[in-house]
Amino acid sequence: MPLDIDWHIPYRVIRVHATGIVKTEDFDHFAEVSVRLLSEAQTHAPGTLVYNIFDSLEVDIYPPVYLMLGRALPVLRFKNRGPLFLITQNRATSTLFELTAHVTNFSLRVFKTHEEALEVLELALAKDNSSIVD
Repeated sequence: MPLDIDWHIPYRVIRVHATGIVKTEDFDHFAEVSVRLLSEAQTHAPGTLVYNIFDSLEVDIYPPVYLMLGRALPVLRFKNRGPLFLITQNRATSTLFELTAHVTNFSLRVFKTHEEALEVLELALAKDNSSIVD
């Protein structure tokens, strides 16, 4: 399967590792697993944002944007859904995700390396934790 999806940090960060040729059916799987994980987080960690790290460095092809949009909709209904941190060095991929983010109104940050994404994620999680303590 071109999309491997699971917790990076339980109830806080979903990790997606995409490889090869990603098809529309893979985005159906992405939506299904994301809905399950976001539901788990709502139950076990209510009120916390769930971030998503989407590693796209090894993807060769994505489906057309219009086929991806409908598949993102089930995930958008979750109030605990935080920003998606896309890791890619491919301009076409970042444009595809930026367009999808704009049309569906979800927060997206694009990074060229894992290190950059994880550094910003660490800061975001620390900020979230400090606002919970305050």
